[in-house]
Amino acid sequence: MRTLLLGGLFLVVAVFGAVLAAIEIESVLQWRQIADWPSVEGTVIESGIAGDRAIHPHIVYEYMVDSVVYRAESSLRAPMFGGKRKKYDVAKELVSEYPVGRAIRVHYSPDSAAHSMILTEVPWDVYGKLSLGVTLCLIGMFGLIWPLRAIRTGSSGDRSGLIRA
Repeated sequence: MRTLLLGGLFLVVAVFGAVLAAIEIESVLQWRQIADWPSVEGTVIESGIAGDRAIHPHIVYEYMVDSVVYRAESSLRAPMFGGKRKKYDVAKELVSEYPVGRAIRVHYSPDSAAHSMILTEVPWDVYGKLSLGVTLCLIGMFGLIWPLRAIRTGSSGDRSGLIRA
């Protein structure tokens, strides 16, 4: 009975990991498409640090497509680890790279010019979740080997028979 429960747990872990990995693979593919979007030159019109607890860079930029001016914003998908001071320092460093008036390359969606990105690299968190999904899937699959082997050999995993009174 315990073997079946453990096998079921490993099966759930493997399936969850596989689903997470599949979702993140799709996300990687979507991010890679952004680099192929049309691009224009834009201008940073606001640059600062936002948030009190969730401190992050806040960049507002404008760009023009077909004589229409669009305005968008970005947090630069900054990795925010550590304490408040560390988050502030990371945000400050990123904001310094995007001063007001700086010309930037803006990639916009071919389906809707109002949807744009200034960063085209796959974000760090996507790779992190993909790695977690693959790891969970592998743990689940390897964990299934032991219960299935025990069921096939007829062993319940009970080692009490090894010690004789």
